[in-house]
Amino acid sequence: MMRRVRSGVVWIGLLAGLVAPLTACNRSVYPYGERVEANYSGRTLTVRLDESVRVPRVMAAIDEVLRDRGYSVVSTASTEEDGEVIARGPRVVTYPRLVINARQTSTACVVSMRNEPFGDKDQVEQMMRALLVKLGV
Repeated sequence: MMRRVRSGVVWIGLLAGLVAPLTACNRSVYPYGERVEANYSGRTLTVRLDESVRVPRVMAAIDEVLRDRGYSVVSTASTEEDGEVIARGPRVVTYPRLVINARQTSTACVVSMRNEPFGDKDQVEQMMRALLVKLGV
């Protein structure tokens, strides 16, 4: 009896040891110039821009960046406080798609990008870098 209990505990420990790394969120910080840092967590890249950068400006810049790279913009929704763009890459019918959100807070404009459904860190890094260049930050 005691032997089965110990065996069960060992199996549970092994299972937990194997599952934990798979469920942990990878979080990385990337510098973009001297004043801007982006955080990549899960499948989303997020950057906090100065509060002087407003959501409409971000939305116009990302629309231009996407179209310059051959993306088709599927939907756009924007107000003074938040916005969202959903775009598909060249020669893509449904998925994957790029989702960009921008929202204004009292201290920053927060921009996040993610590739759905699986995430593509390289793609969102390149798009974020292009957006920041377009914004001049």
